[in-house]
Amino acid sequence: MAKLTFVGGIHPYDGKDLSKDKPIQDVLPKGEMVYPLSQHIGAPAKPIVAKGDRVLAGQKCRHPSMHLCRVR
Repeated sequence: MAKLTFVGGIHPYDGKDLSKDKPIQDVLPKGEMVYPLSQHIGAPAKPIVAKGDRVLAGQKCRHPSMHLCRVR
């Protein structure tokens, strides 16, 4: 087995100096937000809302596909 040649691992620069003294800000989305309904190799989800509908936070916008498979 090889002997370790350094102690403590690697610690790359994390860039915190740029923001450590600044307050946290809320960032709100601008313009349209697009959510693809097909994001995996299975069947795409079926939309509940129509194109152009206003969707609120937490509102369901799709039904999952009924053809699900388990990967073990």
